[in-house]
Amino acid sequence: DCLYDVGTGFTAHRNTDGVVSHMVENQYLNFASREEAQAFRDVYFERYHSTAKALTAAENDGELPPLPKGVSLPPGREKRFIP
Repeated sequence: DCLYDVGTGFTAHRNTDGVVSHMVENQYLNFASREEAQAFRDVYFERYHSTAKALTAAENDGELPPLPKGVSLPPGREKRFIP
């Protein structure tokens, strides 16, 4: 909360609605629900204190949900999560 006072609600938004929506809507991350994405994010965020670092580490650890059937990374793209 360096830039925004906690009272503005921005921190709560970015730690829930913002990032969780992205995790569910991004076909390469493929979280099945907001609840699954939030629980996953909370565990990794506790460890890394950064959602981008958390998703990068989770991908490196092979812990992201599997890609949906018929979905593959585009040619030249090596990572599912790009910070």
